[in-house]
Amino acid sequence: MTTIISVPPTLVERVGPLATALPPAIARLPETGITYPFDRVPPQRMGFGAALVEAVTSSRIEGIDVSVTQAALAILQPRYALVTDAGRAVAANFHAVTDALAGIARYDDHRAAHDRLMKGQHTPAFAGFRETFVRVGDHVAPAPRRVWELMVDLAEFTSSHQSTVVNAALAHAQFETIHPYADGNGRIGRALLVGALRAPVSPWLLMERPSYYDALRDYRLGDAGPLVELVAAAADHGFDINEETDDCQPDLDGLSEEALDVVARLHERPVGTRRRMVPAGSKRLSAGFSELIAREQVVAVSDDCGLDTVYAYLPVVLTWLRLAPTGRVQTHYSGKWKREIRV
Repeated sequence: MTTIISVPPTLVERVGPLATALPPAIARLPETGITYPFDRVPPQRMGFGAALVEAVTSSRIEGIDVSVTQAALAILQPRYALVTDAGRAVAANFHAVTDALAGIARYDDHRAAHDRLMKGQHTPAFAGFRETFVRVGDHVAPAPRRVWELMVDLAEFTSSHQSTVVNAALAHAQFETIHPYADGNGRIGRALLVGALRAPVSPWLLMERPSYYDALRDYRLGDAGPLVELVAAAADHGFDINEETDDCQPDLDGLSEEALDVVARLHERPVGTRRRMVPAGSKRLSAGFSELIAREQVVAVSDDCGLDTVYAYLPVVLTWLRLAPTGRVQTHYSGKWKREIRV
């Protein structure tokens, strides 16, 4: 796309000794008229795997490095001993993504999702709109007294404009420029972007992280074009992830009926302890689970902890791993997590 999508440039407001950003109001911006082919397709289905990949990569943009296995365990078995604090933080991010997809977290009401994100990373004091000045790189976010009015304007923009890639990108850039919270703005902002596009965007943004930061800077200077192009590419990539995480085709040849019944369960719970993946009292399903271990479709991803050993169903987990992207299945934790599984 060669058209430059312009917005009024962010101004500077003097607040005492500080020069803070003062983003322009955008609620009354005219529609650009620019559309992409996927603006006209029905809303996409974004399942567990795609939301997990989004949460893992969005967290990694912020320096929280957790594997898909650790994150899935934190979501599916949050009280299990091998779940790390970082895993819980990514699980909280996952719930912010699913809240946005369900319409619970929106541009006019996202504080509950942010509260849960902060509690998940054990920083509840950061919940609520910030009351302090913050700086991100060379960007000094608007003064705290400006946050509410700017967020109201942003909510009006999203409710009055068409649901398009262009408008989703503009809303995301405005949110990140306002920076309404003391922490968690990037993850909540990307969750809201995912809710608008119905596709994971962070895998692409992680791979293009320098361009992502540059595009946000360009937006503040008055040129939204680079960010719109980046978000469009991220959405296109995300739609492919939706399909791939929804269409896992494991090798079922030669499996017994018991093993096939277990496979059906493992698509819903592909990571966990044996007693959480199959009912403890079912000898039939237990035999099917053992068969999948022998076929190396189910592997232990922790040290041998008896009943507390953690397993992963590889046909699903390796799909997540490839799409995340990360080079390992699990995270080391107190000597318990294996590190040798690679792709």
